[in-house]
Amino acid sequence: MCGRFNIDEKTLQRILDGYSQSVNAFKSGDVFPTDNVVTLTRTGITPAKWGFTRYDNKGTIINARAETVLQKTMFKSFSHGGRCVVPANGFYEWDEHKRKFYYKRADDEPIMLCGFMRDEPNGTRFVILTKPATEPVANIHDRIPVMAEREQAEKYIGDFDFAAKFIMSPASFDIVAQK
Repeated sequence: MCGRFNIDEKTLQRILDGYSQSVNAFKSGDVFPTDNVVTLTRTGITPAKWGFTRYDNKGTIINARAETVLQKTMFKSFSHGGRCVVPANGFYEWDEHKRKFYYKRADDEPIMLCGFMRDEPNGTRFVILTKPATEPVANIHDRIPVMAEREQAEKYIGDFDFAAKFIMSPASFDIVAQK
């Protein structure tokens, strides 16, 4: 489960280069559920709040399982062009003793977290897709976000057939833990 991630201001500026949005309009640093962040979509940059409002309005759903996303009616926007990616420098996971671990790319490039969005009465919202964890995260937690390279992210956003297969693929880059 991805319950917090980080994007620094430098990475955010790099993502926003060529767009009219200001870096000040988006959350940087540690990002928590319900924060407004930058997402990349078929139409460019889209501000969105992390987490779908639950059907009963009692909480927020922040992740969706890649294995079942095509079967759940709540997540139908995945197949209807609502796919997005969320740039991040890394993400956090906690072990059973509540110790926090930070994971990032070994080459320090941004991670593109795969998700999808929908419009709700209170604005555009997104969830992050997760799948069974791989190393090194599997030692700490049983889920990991679906992650993409920039080129893969563009295909994930625009091509449903690619996205449906890609969400269960291993990352094409190395992830390392940083304390």
